[in-house]
Amino acid sequence: LVVDRVGEDGAEGVLGDADGLGRLVAVVDELVDDDRDGAGVQATGEGGAHRHLGLQGKPDRLDGRDTANRQPIFSTILTITTHPPYEIPEFSSFKPTSTDKVDATYQYADWALGRFFDSCSTRDWFKNTIFVMCGDHGLNTRQSANDVDMSYNHIPFFIYAPGFLQKNQQNPAIGMQIDIFPTVMGLLGKPWVNNTLGIDLLRDKRPFAYFSQDTKMGVVDAEHLYVIRKSGSTGLYEWRKDESVNLKNQLPDVAREMRDYGCSMLQTSNFVIDRKLTGVWTEE
Repeated sequence: LVVDRVGEDGAEGVLGDADGLGRLVAVVDELVDDDRDGAGVQATGEGGAHRHLGLQGKPDRLDGRDTANRQPIFSTILTITTHPPYEIPEFSSFKPTSTDKVDATYQYADWALGRFFDSCSTRDWFKNTIFVMCGDHGLNTRQSANDVDMSYNHIPFFIYAPGFLQKNQQNPAIGMQIDIFPTVMGLLGKPWVNNTLGIDLLRDKRPFAYFSQDTKMGVVDAEHLYVIRKSGSTGLYEWRKDESVNLKNQLPDVAREMRDYGCSMLQTSNFVIDRKLTGVWTEE
């Protein structure tokens, strides 16, 4: 991930070739924070711009950049509609079917994305574009049986790429946010250097995912959750059953394998960062 130049109000960049290496330039293209839409209607709530207004002008702006640059574009939009206070704009034509405030917000987000993709599908660049949608964190929807609530770290991740993926598919494998970059680069099919611990989820598999949650580290697979706490205590749980029964004594080999994996990954991460073996790539 190469940061080449950052604008004062966000960042701009392009994806091109440099000595055969696909260079991914820029991180954030725009933060959706306009006060009003083009018609002068109040467009923001307490959490910022309403999602459908933030998305509706994006295809036109991409048209302009595609024409001007004549090379592939990397663009990012950040929205916070599905955060408290869970507002749906009254002036919108969208009407939720759910009476639950949180669920209604997600219905609104789905509707807004649908309108966005409908607009994008009319553009010349649509079939040559990879759309990536990902949550930055989960949502606590229940009281967990143990002190590590998986709903905080279970996030949506979708890839919509009509020109690259020929049929709908669901990958049941465990993935992490660090796997997004390698997966997208695998779809692009360009030479690249992976100096991260991420994998291409369409070609490889990882045995576990690992994450931090306040003063705890979790290691998870399709069935088990292993927890290491700052206090020194550890536990192994069947997280899909959401039970507080500690299974580490009944399944010591599973607990040991998950512990070793999580700790080795964190140690390796610290090693490559301390030795400056990862980070921003620059030409010598």
